[in-house]
Amino acid sequence: MNIDLTNIIEKGEQYIVQAVFQDEAHNYELARQAYMAAVDYFIHATKYGTMKEELKQHIHVNVEKYMKRAEEIKRMMENETLIDDTMDYANLKDKINNQDIEESTYDENLIQNTIVTDSKVTFDDVIGLAFAKTVLLETVILPAKYPKLFQDKCKSSTSVLLYGSVGIGKTYLATSIANECKIKFISLNAWELQSKFIAEPEKLIRKIFELAHQQQPSILFIDDIDSLSKQNTDTDDDRFQRIKTEFLIQIENIEKGNTNTFLIATSTKPFELDATIQRKFEKRIYIPLPDINERVAMLKKIFDSNINHTINENEWIELAEKTENYSPADITVICHEAVMAPIRQLVSATHFKQTANPESNGPPQLWFICSSDDADAKVINLNAVKSNELYIPPVTMSDMLTALDKVKPTTTQNDLIEYQQFSKDNS
Repeated sequence: MNIDLTNIIEKGEQYIVQAVFQDEAHNYELARQAYMAAVDYFIHATKYGTMKEELKQHIHVNVEKYMKRAEEIKRMMENETLIDDTMDYANLKDKINNQDIEESTYDENLIQNTIVTDSKVTFDDVIGLAFAKTVLLETVILPAKYPKLFQDKCKSSTSVLLYGSVGIGKTYLATSIANECKIKFISLNAWELQSKFIAEPEKLIRKIFELAHQQQPSILFIDDIDSLSKQNTDTDDDRFQRIKTEFLIQIENIEKGNTNTFLIATSTKPFELDATIQRKFEKRIYIPLPDINERVAMLKKIFDSNINHTINENEWIELAEKTENYSPADITVICHEAVMAPIRQLVSATHFKQTANPESNGPPQLWFICSSDDADAKVINLNAVKSNELYIPPVTMSDMLTALDKVKPTTTQNDLIEYQQFSKDNS
């Protein structure tokens, strides 16, 4: 199934023309939507199209400009502040040279991108989730390693649904399974199955399942299967029905066939999944938010030996207590924000002084931030200091608390209630 990359890029450019027109007319929400629609087209072109590297880089530069403008509009509208209307709109209308486009086959490129061969994640890298690991060990890992143990009446489940909050680590856990089994891991986002660039999505679904069968023993991992829910897609009824029907047929083929292919999918809203799709997953495993001990372990793991900090054991526990209902992704954002605090201090500093290096390695003296009234202060900025002569302040508990105040949990209390009810109904 060939696609016309020239046509896709031209559609992206048409959206940019609309975006700039609406932007200049101060119709900012329409402009933002058009910018993001253009980004959608351009990203698909670079991800699945074959083109010269120079063109790909050129498109990436443009995409960054469009996303930056769309985010700026969104941020300013949310904050009800004035939107910068002094933009260089001519720069946003930059055209793509279509002569650099080569022939491409969309589905072949997509399928090629589904095979993951370089995963280094192990079960030990995944903190906590003891129950989920036990179920996956019995459902996937042991049957994949020792298929003779699971025959006839002892045949294991071949389809597993991992569900839970956004950023909980479902994908990370699934990736670790393939590494534990040492088998092929074929990964796809369900959203891609409904891409507007695929004329016959059911054929693509068949090809992906055939690939998993050819590569067996294998894991076919479908991320964000919620995209196959009708209420989560803009796909027309006929197209959606064809996608769903083919998907169900292929799962049934795995269930009935004497195959060593395992299907693992993730969902953040399992209660919105089509009932027929829900039932196809024999095992449904809830991936809960981390408990306090797991949060302590996550915080410490992020702050490995490469990050200088002054946080002690009692403070780790305090931080873990304060991050109840935070997902691993939320905790990572908090840590990143805290790590940026000393960097921002260095960037904004106007006075430095030279002091003895507290470490045994490196130059004998380093440049430290200091106040303007320090007797040894020099009026210089960060650019004047060599990288190896700079003292980077440690991350402190205060930095972490400030970051915690900025970053709120993405999982709501209502989300947790819905997960608990779904788990109760589907236990």
